[in-house]
Amino acid sequence: MGYNLAKKNTGTKRTDSVEHTIEDLIKITVETASDIHKKLGSGQPVEGYGSSMESGLKKNGCTVKKQIRESILADGDDAIECSIVEMLVNGRLALNIVAADRLLPAHKRQLLSQLELEGYKLGLLINFNEANIDDGIIRVIN
Repeated sequence: MGYNLAKKNTGTKRTDSVEHTIEDLIKITVETASDIHKKLGSGQPVEGYGSSMESGLKKNGCTVKKQIRESILADGDDAIECSIVEMLVNGRLALNIVAADRLLPAHKRQLLSQLELEGYKLGLLINFNEANIDDGIIRVIN
């Protein structure tokens, strides 16, 4: 299953993460999303897609952090905790997963804002509600 770029571990010590280029991470992520979409189709709850993406990415040698939360100053000294990035792959590729009838400009703006706040360079917005998953993947560059 999937686009596996994980390197073989020849030693006895297990490594939790493999260094991939950003393009490798994109390929792994897109292939994982495609595999999940083929199995589940569109119209499922977004939580199921998120869990499946996390599991699939880990099987392909990636580290995944979910629901990265940060405190931001909203008004004066009042800090508000908010979700900055839904999923972070290998500490470098931000993912936001949706299951919407169509992607709106607000989806892209939200991801771009998250990238800017945290200093990430690249994110993918994946809409699993598309008939063809390739039509539901947008690359967002900070």
